Amino acid sequence: MNLEISLLLFVSWFALMGSGAGFFVSKAADQLCIKGYGHRGEPNRPYADTMIGRLSGSINDNKRVLVVGALHGLLYGAAAFLFGPVPELLAALLLVSVLLFVTQTDITIHIIPDKMIAYGSMVIFMVRLWIHPLPWWDYFAASLLGFLLMYTFAWISRGGVGGGDIKLYLFLGLVLGIEAMLWSLFLAVFLGGIASGLLLLTRKFSRHYMLPFGPFIAAGSLLSYFYFGAIRVTSIDSFWL
Repeated sequence: MNLEISLLLFVSWFALMGSGAGFFVSKAADQLCIKGYGHRGEPNRPYADTMIGRLSGSINDNKRVLVVGALHGLLYGAAAFLFGPVPELLAALLLVSVLLFVTQTDITIHIIPDKMIAYGSMVIFMVRLWIHPLPWWDYFAASLLGFLLMYTFAWISRGGVGGGDIKLYLFLGLVLGIEAMLWSLFLAVFLGGIASGLLLLTRKFSRHYMLPFGPFIAAGSLLSYFYFGAIRVTSIDSFWL
């Protein structure tokens, strides 16, 4: 079996597995959103009153599951293609699943669940003890630095960044490392600024509407990690070359 066929089968397998995982991730996020995620004893916005709902009018549960599943599969396949069969692929798959989960909950009820951050952080902590293309301290320093930068950003913006966004960087730092974490933050702010400007120009939302920042953190983190992570891995193990 030649290398091209091996690559195609490998990527296809992970794309298919990712689609299945995306189904469960979307359903779990849906259940959390339907129930409402209590935060300090305060009720959250109703499930139907969402950013997507305002933009498109209504949300079809089945279509959302299909979209999330397809996106999950696409990103799993991309990770498999970029990283190949190396241990770091485990961190890439975990990153995709956690970020798609928190993106769905943040868009829907403006909450990034503490439990998901905690579970993801515990798993990646164990992974980083054994799998670390960078020095192990780089990931732990990135986790602390990301948290402090986001906390400072929240303080300067006077609540413009939520607590979930701040705590999410504890997890992201352990996955990304310092350089990729800083780029993820820059990309998140850049993409969020563009989206906010476009929505204001089209008068979809007022200046007082709090646009969820989680989806932009997810986009910036995936772009940064897929770029820097793939470079680190290929410099160590050029399996597909």
